[in-house]
Amino acid sequence: MKLKQIISAGLTATILSTGAVYAQTAAPASAQVVVINTAIAQLPKVIAMVESLKAEGYTYIEIRRTFLGRAKIVATGPMGVREIVMSTATNEIMRDSVRSTTVNGVQTGMQPPTPPATHPATPHVPTPPAVPMPHS
Repeated sequence: MKLKQIISAGLTATILSTGAVYAQTAAPASAQVVVINTAIAQLPKVIAMVESLKAEGYTYIEIRRTFLGRAKIVATGPMGVREIVMSTATNEIMRDSVRSTTVNGVQTGMQPPTPPATHPATPHVPTPPAVPMPHS
């Protein structure tokens, strides 16, 4: 009977310790926070916003000040690139937008936009050569 309890306790301890290892490896990687303006980054509302973005899975967060003195937070994560602009005077969120970095479910990364294609109905017409003018 004691042997069963010892084996049972040993197996339970092994299973629980293995679960702890899985729980530790399943935790999301910490976010890289780049601070361009330290005064803006120290505001309580900005700190709370950064912590919220980390909890949502954003892995790169940049904090800067806009020309008008607002806080601008740009974060890259699973939903794409999120840009938040908030007033430092009133803590009001002025803008909160997300740009997706996936096309048809495939991760594309942040690439520059492609130039618009020329319309097939307007073909390129070459410029005629210059004709010399007669002298009078």
